[in-house]
Amino acid sequence: MSTHPHSRSRRSSAQTACGGPSRSAATDPYPEGLWDAHTHIAYWGEDALDSLTKYGVVGVRDLGGNPELLRKWRDEIARGVRRGPRIYYSGRHINGPGRTAPIA
Repeated sequence: MSTHPHSRSRRSSAQTACGGPSRSAATDPYPEGLWDAHTHIAYWGEDALDSLTKYGVVGVRDLGGNPELLRKWRDEIARGVRRGPRIYYSGRHINGPGRTAPIA
């Protein structure tokens, strides 16, 4: 057995590569993985959810999109009906005084 601290043979299944406890996306509010802190996923459509998940993105912060659609996707992901990253959103995109972007 290797004595190197990062050796796989010394690591339990409940540890990360750095030796700390592993984290689960189901139970941890901030699971390990990539986060995209500036997205507009509603403009890209639901295929974006699978694409983000495929590349290891576990959470997104949408800074302007259709809140009804984003809420629907967020709730479906939380219930396990749809695959995708955890979604935090702010609401509609604001373009300036009295103007908002069209609904995606």
